[in-house]
Amino acid sequence: MDIEFIRIVKQYQQNIVLNEVSLSFREGCINCLMGPSGIGKTTLINLLMGLDLPDSGEIRGIRDKRIAVVFQEDRLIEHWDAIENVKLICDRTVSGEQVEQEFCKVDLTEYRNKPVRELSGGMRRRVAIVRAMLFPCDLVIMDEPFKGLDMELKQKLIAYVKEKTKGKTVIIVTHDKEEVRLLQANLVLLS
Repeated sequence: MDIEFIRIVKQYQQNIVLNEVSLSFREGCINCLMGPSGIGKTTLINLLMGLDLPDSGEIRGIRDKRIAVVFQEDRLIEHWDAIENVKLICDRTVSGEQVEQEFCKVDLTEYRNKPVRELSGGMRRRVAIVRAMLFPCDLVIMDEPFKGLDMELKQKLIAYVKEKTKGKTVIIVTHDKEEVRLLQANLVLLS
């Protein structure tokens, strides 16, 4: 079942962020959400995750879905190492060795025996992406996951995300049309 936003309204004090927004995300594929800065893309996905509630309208197709998330900020446990951060949300059957194999797929090296606060921004971003990809979920939400990465690394991570999310519903907020093309995504415009 597609995920549908039907006449969603959300405002904060006197500021209307979403005004009667209706759109849908196709099930079982990658959807890229695009729109100008400040239009309400992050608000929309916060509503989707239940982190906020709409003032009116309805969201369909989300009930009972397990959601994996990559936020704009990495939201890692700063004093834990990379493997501990990933294993926190995995099934107990996932070993440290399996996590290390996933790190190799995204060219993440030199992370051992360091708290993640000592890793570079790009390294932290890869930890957050691997964590989301290993979480057993039905829906993956990613808010600008490839922002700030060089093109070579971005292409590698896009290929990794495409491989790991086959058959899942994925919603990626982006400002980059090249990412939409590389992801072969369904484009959803918020205007």
